[in-house]
Parts: sequence; structure tokens; C-alpha cells
Amino acid sequence: MIVIPSVPFIAQKKKTPASPAVPLALVSAAYDPEVPGVTLTFNKAIDTGEMLVDSIVVADGQFNNASFIGTTTTGVTATSVTIEMVSFGPAELGEVTLTADAANGIVAASGGEVWEGVSGVALPFP
Repeated sequence: MIVIPSVPFIAQKKKTPASPAVPLALVSAAYDPEVPGVTLTFNKAIDTGEMLVDSIVVADGQFNNASFIGTTTTGVTATSVTIEMVSFGPAELGEVTLTADAANGIVAASGGEVWEGVSGVALPFP
């Protein structure tokens, strides 16, 4: 008599398709007219080592009636950066807006995606 040994069932792991990379995005921005300064918060960890703070501009037509440009970072966490600002001219009366040039130097800490910046975003955001 021939005995055929049973082969144990080995389940194969299904391959899951790689999820598309999530772009680096601004999720909130808060302006403090007293400092003046702005805190930018992103959807993932950031690297500000090559950040150009002077590419961040706030037009404050509500509290100070002035436009401000970034001068220095005063606080950095894994997903946010706070930027102190100095006045460089008048602002159109009305709302407070944020503009960040695409060459601002903020990138994702993992993967290096570049933050594309924003233009005329009303603050506070969202």
C-alpha cells in the first residue's frame, strides 16, 4: 500500500496595491496679529531645514493694516512651524490672507515632497 502524505495548506498573502503618495498639504494656518506671526500646520511631518522664511507673507488688512514677511522660525514641531514676521508695507483693508511662494523650502520629512505653497488664502485657515 502506498501512502501519500498530506500537504499542509499554506495560505498565500494577497498583494495589496501600494497606495498613492499623499501630497504634503497645509491643514491649518493661524495668524497672531500681536506678535505678528503665523503658524502653519501640515498633514504630515515636515523638514524646515531649507525653509526660506521670507517667502511667507501675510497681508493683514483687518488688525494692523500692514503686510508682513517672515523673518525667523520660533517654533517647529513634527507637523508645524511658527514664523515671526516684520512689516514691509501697507495692506489692502479687509481680510487677512496668507501667500507662500512655491520655492518656500518646506518639504515632507519622509519622501521629500515639496509643499507647493498657497496664494491669498484667508486666515484663519480652514
